[in-house]
Amino acid sequence: MPALFTKILCPIDFTENSLAALDLARQLAEQNQATICLLHVIFLPVVEPGKIPPEPYPTGLEAPARAKLEEIAAKQLK
Repeated sequence: MPALFTKILCPIDFTENSLAALDLARQLAEQNQATICLLHVIFLPVVEPGKIPPEPYPTGLEAPARAKLEEIAAKQLK
């Protein structure tokens, strides 16, 4: 029987629920020899409608989120 999934996108917001979803995604990936792609969204400041967002965008948000995502991937996707 062919695999149902070849790629699985799993959004992570670092909550227990998203980590449980990652565990399920890992199980599905193992059963189907699929690849898991993790996604985490960094929220930017909200600006008033019609106004241009500040540039450059705030820095320092991506690196800690990336490090935490990599740590989770290393622990749960062995």
